[in-house]
Amino acid sequence: MGTRKEPSLTQDTPTIIGRIPEKSGKTPKTGDEERVCAEPSCDTKLTRYNTSEHCYRHKPRRFPRVRGRLR
Repeated sequence: MGTRKEPSLTQDTPTIIGRIPEKSGKTPKTGDEERVCAEPSCDTKLTRYNTSEHCYRHKPRRFPRVRGRLR
């Protein structure tokens, strides 16, 4: 078997040009610690980033407004 050749850095090698993203300074909204879903039969612990009172399963469904003609 042949020997393995290491890649060389030449001008033919593609390079990535860019900048490091700047911080926006905005922190995510957080809720209180130790919260539980508001549904009586559910004891799902809510994360601090879920600002709703319900877990995903019990959150009231919202349907977007549909524009255009319905057939």
